Amino acid sequence: IYKNILVVFQPHTYSRTLKLFDEFVKTLSGIENLILFKTYPARESAIDGGSAKDLYRAITPKPLGYYESESEIAGFINKNKAGYDCVLILGAGDLGENLKRNLGNYINYCQKS
Repeated sequence: IYKNILVVFQPHTYSRTLKLFDEFVKTLSGIENLILFKTYPARESAIDGGSAKDLYRAITPKPLGYYESESEIAGFINKNKAGYDCVLILGAGDLGENLKRNLGNYINYCQKS
């Protein structure tokens, strides 16, 4: 249905990201329009090799960006939204709800015009 999908991915926990690192890299490398957002830590502290930034460095071709603030992602989406039919937010926590609140109706629905 959608030809140009922007995927925003936020890994959930450093330990899970580290444990599934190779699988994440393989899967995420197949996504053409990908943005990575900082790891949702839950109750964990950072683990070397298990962060969203580590994924960003390992994925080829290189994702569109790595961001540590929701406002940076919202800015990217606002600037580039004409190029996408859909924004798909995958992750833990309240990233999707916060972006929806900041971006209004654009991010509420993936609809074909």
